Amino acid sequence: MALAAIVLTLLTLVLKRRSAIVLPLVVLAVSLGIGEWRLERLAGHWPDEREARIAAAGGRLANDLRDARLLADSLARRALDAAALPREAGFGMLAGLVRGAPLETGVALFEQDGTPRIWGGRFRLPPSSAGDSVGVRLTPYYAVLEVRRHEALGRTAVGAVLLSAHPVVQDQERSLAARFQERTEVGLRILPPHVAPNSSDVFDYEQPTTGGTRLLFSAQLLPPEQSHAVARAQVA
Repeated sequence: MALAAIVLTLLTLVLKRRSAIVLPLVVLAVSLGIGEWRLERLAGHWPDEREARIAAAGGRLANDLRDARLLADSLARRALDAAALPREAGFGMLAGLVRGAPLETGVALFEQDGTPRIWGGRFRLPPSSAGDSVGVRLTPYYAVLEVRRHEALGRTAVGAVLLSAHPVVQDQERSLAARFQERTEVGLRILPPHVAPNSSDVFDYEQPTTGGTRLLFSAQLLPPEQSHAVARAQVA
């Protein structure tokens, strides 16, 4: 109805040669037309719209997970530079490393015997010097990606990025899953290796090793319910 009224107004203005205000109304009409078309697609072609969201989100997920690994790796490598600093200066340096990070992160530097020396940021799970160079830790409440780097003297640095948190967990808006859902409308469920269903909705995160490819975890894409997609389109 609103679109029809604007079109009628446009015709009237064109006939009266009031071109100065026609362009803004054209822009508004196009915007309303696109909005109505989107709502019609969501209402009448939901299976196609659902698959389109999964396909678009799947393409983005690979990049987001790569960026998360690079972020954790950068934190670990740069933390090794703090090994020679006095502890107070080292704490300040690590605090600066995580400040302004796009995701919730933590970084820690361990002595040769595994004793924590300095740390910064936030850890949902206690960090440890022991572990693979790239790994993921999964609990019923958290999924955390970790990268470890080692120096010649035996110290170990760990960079951690929060991938996801259980819905009951408070303060999770800076997890990768929460940020991903904000941008794509698609949620994520992080699952242990070889547990996820054999489906196009699942993305396997693999890590190359000297012994071959290792599956670290799977991420299941969770598109919104049709009612949620319609509601979001109506307020967009």
